[in-house]
Formats: sequence, structure tokens, C-alpha cells
Amino acid sequence: MFRAREPGKIAALMATRNEDWVLGLTLRASLLYCDAVVITDHLSNDRTAGIIEAARREFPHREISVRRSEDPEWMEMDVRHEMLGRARALGATHFVLADADELPTGNLLPGLRARVLGAAPGRFLSLPMISPYHGIQKFRWDGVWGSTSQVPWCFGDSLKLHFHLAGEHQLHRRVPFGALSGGRLLTGHAAGGVFHLQFVDATRLKAKAVWYKMIETLRYPARRTPAQLNEIYDWTLRGDGAELHAIPDAWWEPYRARGWMEFFEPQATPWHLAEVQRLFRQHGAAVFAGLELHGLEQAVERGNA
Repeated sequence: MFRAREPGKIAALMATRNEDWVLGLTLRASLLYCDAVVITDHLSNDRTAGIIEAARREFPHREISVRRSEDPEWMEMDVRHEMLGRARALGATHFVLADADELPTGNLLPGLRARVLGAAPGRFLSLPMISPYHGIQKFRWDGVWGSTSQVPWCFGDSLKLHFHLAGEHQLHRRVPFGALSGGRLLTGHAAGGVFHLQFVDATRLKAKAVWYKMIETLRYPARRTPAQLNEIYDWTLRGDGAELHAIPDAWWEPYRARGWMEFFEPQATPWHLAEVQRLFRQHGAAVFAGLELHGLEQAVERGNA
């Protein structure tokens, strides 16, 4: 049973960059059970601003805090820490890590608020990561995608929690420093979890993997070798021996019933493609020698990548 000891206020922390292909869905989902959504919009030049304003009108009883970042670099820990501060200023006691390409499976919606408020101060709770694979009908569940695939999803506040340390690696950390695990809310894949929607489209997945390899090479040139970066990021692209399961209708139905699936465009061109090509032109082939770029450094038509 998940029961808050006392009333609390929930804020979702959502960073986004050119995610109009899915933001209209994921933002509305967070507004269903969170009191506030704290957004950092990093360099978006798509429909993001309009999507946020439309959601604000639809949910007048919720708070939406937006900060526009023009920083040319993606400093993830700084962004997460700043969002945490804004959420605290709104009076939030509990926080959901709700990246713009993540969505709770719809079957969990009725109990989500109670689950978040059940997080003890300084403790984070995890849910299974459900990865729709090359479409919305099936998800992958094997290897690192499988039984150990848990995503830190929410935490109760404590003043000792923070995201930023001077000189800290600025990518891929979700758990605040100082937070302890409060356990898994669910195990296995049958009961649902958090959809990670980057996996829904093969081109998007490939472009995002290449982009991360390139920015790690530029920002932390001595941290990992090209072979290590290829191994870390390209595992998402390997399909040999994939264990696939059908996605139950109940996991999409609450969103479909509300008409929100119209805001979900999995095959929209990912912004990472243009960034990969820009970085390659700007820095040259020698800088990225040894990285598997999958041909994305060249101009390609959407659907041929």
C-alpha cells in the first residue's frame, strides 16, 4: 500500500528540447497527477512554446513553471538542479523525474499520486522501464532492457539532496546526490512502468546515440575511448536476440480515450540528425575518428537513416 503520511505537493521535473513530437502527450500526462510541472526548454525552435501554453489553458488548476535556456551546451546536472530549486520554491515536497520522452503506462494512472506521496524524505522509488521498440505495439525486455531495467522515477524531498557537484560529469544522472533507494514499486514487466519513448523509432534512437557519442568526445575527450563510447551507446541499436512482448491495450487506452495520442508523432524527424551533421562539419572527421557514426554525419533523407 502506498499512502502519504501527510498532504504533500508533487512537482514533475521536465527538461525538453524540440520534443514537440511527444510533449503534448507527456506534459498532459504529468498534469493529470502532479500539482506542478517545472520545465526547462533548452534551445527549442519547434512548437514547444505553443504546446506548453495549450496545456496551461487545459489545466488551469495546475502550475507550470517554464525557463528558457539558451546555453549552447547541454549541462544536464545544472539543469536538473535548477529545476529542483524552482520546484522547491513552489512548495513541492515530492518530485517526479519526468523527461519529455517518458510516459507512465496508462494502467498505473489511478494510483500514481499516492505512489509519489509514499516516497519518504530523501528516498527515491523506481519503476520498470518499458521500451516500445520500433513502434507502439511491442516493447523490448532482454539484457539491460529486461528484469534489471528500473528507472528512478520519484523522490521525497530532503535538504541534503542536490544534482550539482563542481566538475561532475554532466550527463545521464537521474538520482539526486544524497538520495537513498526506497525500493522498486513494481518488478517484472507484466504490471507496466514508465514508457521510455526514445526507443519507439529506429532513426531517432540511432541519431540520439550518435549525438551523445559526439558530445561526450568533445566535452570529455580523455574520459572514454571511441571503442568504449561505441559499446555504451550502440547497445540500444542491437536487435539480435531481442525478446519482444505485446503492449497491452490498457497501457495506451487512457491516453487514447482522452484524444491525446494525436500529440504523439513517433516518426517525426529527430533534431539530433541536424546536430550530428553540424558537429561533424564544425569539428571535422579527425576529432570523431573511431566513433561509429552510422553514416548520419552525411546529409540523409528521413526514413533512410
